[in-house]
Amino acid sequence: MRRLVLLLAISFLPAVSGDRNCQIIEFPELPSLTSGGDTVRFLGHAPVREGGWSALTRDPLDPTGRTLWAVNDRGLNIPLESGGREIKVFPAPAYHQKLMKLHLDGSQLHIQSFDSLTMPGKPTRHVDGLPSSRLPNGEIAWRQDPRTGRPDSSPPIPPSPYGLDIEGLRLGTKIGYLSEEYGPSLLEFDRATLRILRQWSPGKGLPPVLATRRPNHGFEGLALTPSGRLVGLMESPLWNWVGKRKKTRDSRIVRMVRLDPRTGKVEEFALLSDPRREGRHVKYGDLVALDEQCFLVVEHGKLLDGTVSMDLWLVDLTGATDITSPLPQGRLFHQGRKTLEELMDSAGLASHSIQSARKTIVRADFGRQCGWPALKPEGIEILDDSTAVLINDNDFGLDRTESSSGDGIPHADTGPSGRSSLLLLSIPSVRETLIRP
Repeated sequence: MRRLVLLLAISFLPAVSGDRNCQIIEFPELPSLTSGGDTVRFLGHAPVREGGWSALTRDPLDPTGRTLWAVNDRGLNIPLESGGREIKVFPAPAYHQKLMKLHLDGSQLHIQSFDSLTMPGKPTRHVDGLPSSRLPNGEIAWRQDPRTGRPDSSPPIPPSPYGLDIEGLRLGTKIGYLSEEYGPSLLEFDRATLRILRQWSPGKGLPPVLATRRPNHGFEGLALTPSGRLVGLMESPLWNWVGKRKKTRDSRIVRMVRLDPRTGKVEEFALLSDPRREGRHVKYGDLVALDEQCFLVVEHGKLLDGTVSMDLWLVDLTGATDITSPLPQGRLFHQGRKTLEELMDSAGLASHSIQSARKTIVRADFGRQCGWPALKPEGIEILDDSTAVLINDNDFGLDRTESSSGDGIPHADTGPSGRSSLLLLSIPSVRETLIRP
């Protein structure tokens, strides 16, 4: 039996960038992206640099705990609406994701290496971020005309058998693990060869219902427990309904999945998002294991009052109901007329005796309090007993405000949110938080 202490009585610490409670560390200048031997550039001719870091993890081979690894997602892409179709414009379609090794020395961040993942049986074929032919999600990929910067639809880029949208990373001493959004899937790779060994996806080792994830809202977070189990966290509620989708888009119920890679045993749990934001605006960035049951979880997104908040929570799976089901829509309720997502909130879960994971706030609105300009906190790790470290996904420096104008042309974000950075964040003592008799 575990008792949770300390966090229930936290008074939030003052957080000023650079003081002992939080510190922002900007990355050194990163290499430029190239395509066909040419540097990829924004409309204003600034080079596009490596970025889009969507995960952060400690290297267990370094006893100091100061060596970290990050992985970026599918590469630079610009969303575009065309005739009701979901289009992604890829200025560098040959780009493949990078594993980055870095070392934190006080307030100095040093990049040590970049590496690439390869597919099973294809030692020279790197994983790429193009729409997947193995795990289709309905996206259409277009190239970019290098002369004008405008999207080029003739012909569309064919789906790739190597396509993955990587969002989570955790390392063991010999094996590493990834989560990605297309499937959504969990993957295992060999640290020595960086070759993917195994993959679990909906209906193939994972609950089939996960295939109903919102596009680009799959397994955003990944944790590795001390015993070696994987815990994947969906970014947002599934688009999973029997009744009306319009209602379920604001469900507060988000799914967590726990997988034992050794036995294949899988469990599924419900996590309730913050009631201060509608379900359509819920985004979970990442989670890190404190032990087998407890995790630090990053939740962010627009609140009901129109402001945006990044919050750090303690999530405890002790006593949570296993809701795993082999059905394509998961467990159904009300004589099969409702999905889990259509139960909507805590009252709906309680009416069917479903216990969600327990949540306790750790640091509220830490991004604003720390002056951290990140818009997408998508990686978290425990640096030491009282410090968490987070990384932002800077979208490769893409100005999303400009990209949403619908022209499909890459525009540079020259402000702080367009640069890659780490945030060192003071947290309550991990040792004192988890007390066992």
